[in-house]
Amino acid sequence: MAVLLGIDLGYKRIGLALSDIEETFAVPLDIHQYRDKNEFIEHLRGLISSRNIQKLVFGLPLNADGTEGKKAKETIKYVEDISLYIAKPMILWDERYTTQEATARLETFTKRKKIKKYLDAVAAQLILQSYIDNHIYLDVPGIRVINAH
Repeated sequence: MAVLLGIDLGYKRIGLALSDIEETFAVPLDIHQYRDKNEFIEHLRGLISSRNIQKLVFGLPLNADGTEGKKAKETIKYVEDISLYIAKPMILWDERYTTQEATARLETFTKRKKIKKYLDAVAAQLILQSYIDNHIYLDVPGIRVINAH
């Protein structure tokens, strides 16, 4: 078992979540303000080192029908690029509806103005928790592995 990092990629903000070492639950970690790919790679390296992260789980923004659209293809390319600099297994996991679910959960706990402050980290938590709950099954739709060493 290992610590997993859940990642909800965005153009401005990137949501981050962590698992426990037994890979049973995920918790929101942080929201990273995105500047550029190199800076984000360095941020990931720091997290991997300080938190002993063994696997990264990226949300894959599939279309509602499960197909890969433009945004999903951009995400795949981005993760493939990152995998050239970080030698850890990287999973692309179906993230459909996680932002809506995160918004609904946050609306029950906080004021609408504050939702944006936590939204991406909660979305990353939902992506990671979905992976944790489902990755043990064979032939799970929505999973793609990059850089599996």
